[in-house]
Amino acid sequence: MAEPISLEEAKKARRRKARSDDGMTPQDQDGNDDTPCPVTPLGYADGKFWFLNIKGEKRCLTARQLGSRAEIAALFMGEMDWVKRKFEAVDAEGMPRGFSVARAGEYLMNACGGAGMYGDHVIIRRPGVWAGDDGRPIAHCGDAIFIAGEKRAAGVKIGNQIFASAARMPYPALEAAPADVAQGLLSDMARLWTFRDDGAEIIALGLVGQAYYAAALSWRANGFISGASNSGKSQLLGLLNAMAPISHYSNDTTKAGIEGAVDGRAMPSFIDESSDRGAADGAAALLDVVLAASSGSGTKKHRGTADGGVRVVEMIGSVIMASISPPPMQAQHRSRFSIIELLRPPAGADNLEPMQAAIARAKAAAPGLFARALYGFDRYNAALARFRLALGREGCVAREMDQLGAILAGYWVLAHDGAPGEDEAAGIAGDIRAFIRGADEMAEDDGPQLVLMKLLTHVVQLDRSTDTDTVARVIEAAMAPRTFEPGETGDIARARRVLERFGVRAVRADDKDGDTGKPVPRLGQGNGLWINPRAEPLRKVFMGTPYDGERWLFEILRLPSARRSKSSVRIGSVSGKAVWLSWDDISGADDG
Repeated sequence: MAEPISLEEAKKARRRKARSDDGMTPQDQDGNDDTPCPVTPLGYADGKFWFLNIKGEKRCLTARQLGSRAEIAALFMGEMDWVKRKFEAVDAEGMPRGFSVARAGEYLMNACGGAGMYGDHVIIRRPGVWAGDDGRPIAHCGDAIFIAGEKRAAGVKIGNQIFASAARMPYPALEAAPADVAQGLLSDMARLWTFRDDGAEIIALGLVGQAYYAAALSWRANGFISGASNSGKSQLLGLLNAMAPISHYSNDTTKAGIEGAVDGRAMPSFIDESSDRGAADGAAALLDVVLAASSGSGTKKHRGTADGGVRVVEMIGSVIMASISPPPMQAQHRSRFSIIELLRPPAGADNLEPMQAAIARAKAAAPGLFARALYGFDRYNAALARFRLALGREGCVAREMDQLGAILAGYWVLAHDGAPGEDEAAGIAGDIRAFIRGADEMAEDDGPQLVLMKLLTHVVQLDRSTDTDTVARVIEAAMAPRTFEPGETGDIARARRVLERFGVRAVRADDKDGDTGKPVPRLGQGNGLWINPRAEPLRKVFMGTPYDGERWLFEILRLPSARRSKSSVRIGSVSGKAVWLSWDDISGADDG
């Protein structure tokens, strides 16, 4: 029979038994709860531990913070039932007294260790429309995601993507809007706005239709609404923006501003007055951002921070701008934009109130249109394939098929049911013929042609006079066996001296011997030019343009006849390596 002990000794024994490891019950250090932890461990890096909290929000905690009761409670957003069951603690009398902070912190650190290193391979998705593993769109609306009409809570992991919780954004409707809703908005645009080109309302509706998909598309088309004051640009942009429940809108932004506003989000952006405020960081600076955001996985920029770290800026989605006139565009920008030109309404017409009513209808219809696009992704892809074929028959080049094909497929998925037939696709492609640019028109926008045109239209001073003329006219005079037109001064020799001071040597087809009796250097038959790429007057032509520095030379070298000399060529009083350019390239640009 056991010896009786005093009450004090019994209490000490109980405390020893219950004190095992931070007050945890010694029978089951990790509790009896086998349900999954409602907090999602993401990994560890640099002595820190990354999680999605119980609501799906991304959190980063240090080991010291994981030893804090308040930080753990914040991680579980005060919903502590699971923690208390898993890590139950008792007091000296063996009664439950909350949870063991140490054991909970160790568990969470261990769970992050099991998840592996945290880095760029862990894809955290913020609100927007993303592509699932099967390529279909997933609409992330902040506190919920929508997949094929099914609503799920945010904070879930699908494939290698984690849809972190964020502030709630508008949901798509449970039922898709019928086609006549989009057709009504199409009629509103055709009735209330005066477009320069036929089919512009189709382009406008299609821009929004394809913009719904954001990151789910490999090519995202962009638009520019242009026109004189009082033509309704802002109202049309407002109508298109009202159709998009998840979007970003600004009427006064900069490149840095829009990057910060939509960083990490996949959604369309609507920018009003984008090039009318004269800011150096205006629409022209936005074009490069748009260029990267419009295809593939969008733009991902790395920026250093004040503490020596790295901040990643991501942007993905279509951009639709509006201003009196588009900013200067290079060929790579132009192929990404469809320009809608508005005209002033007839005298006495006042459509402001009907326009505002149309915007209100678009806003009310937006959830249903959003759902129509999300649930009609298969129809979009079927329409895209059909429209690409139809655009090709209209003389559209492949790069323009991407742009206009996406727009027409976006129009179709909103305004029609099923897939377009061959005749239907051909008819709609014909309706927007004014927006189709052929190979010849696109070639004029290429860098080499733009550089050559800039060079040929540059005005130079003639030999020892106050008279001036374009480089193209001086070249023409140097090549032809005649003087300038009546009333102008100079002859062939004088024109050649003007060119040589500029850094250009004219070589005629019948030039055989130079001043020294040696054959005239040439790298092609017929008339041509030698260009000194180091000539200061020539370099100044491109100073302050997109072709500053050596870029103009790289573009010139892309012309078919351009060749670098292997030996020195004399141009005026200067000898050195030069670039040959045949007259066919020059005369073609001059004719253009």
